[in-house]
Amino acid sequence: MDEDLATEIENDPERFLRFPTKYEIHEYRIMEDFIEQLSSGKVQNELAHAIRGKGAFRRFKDSICYHGLDQRWYTFQANAYRELAIHWCEDESLAYTE
Repeated sequence: MDEDLATEIENDPERFLRFPTKYEIHEYRIMEDFIEQLSSGKVQNELAHAIRGKGAFRRFKDSICYHGLDQRWYTFQANAYRELAIHWCEDESLAYTE
């Protein structure tokens, strides 16, 4: 981090806003939401099973690639992140613009 910026943050912390951490974003919930919006059936069941237990993120990514859903997933994920950004801006009384 730039030393001047670090000094500014230290000297005037109220001037800066903290972004949500990866723990506040809940990537796992985004994966669940993606799975829920799929048509009921084999693919939905396989993805739901893939996100259980250790290695869930890797299995999920492997499964979406196997089923040709990777672009659909990345679009869904980008929209979910956009919604999170919009809500964060609203919570901080900031205007959201694209």
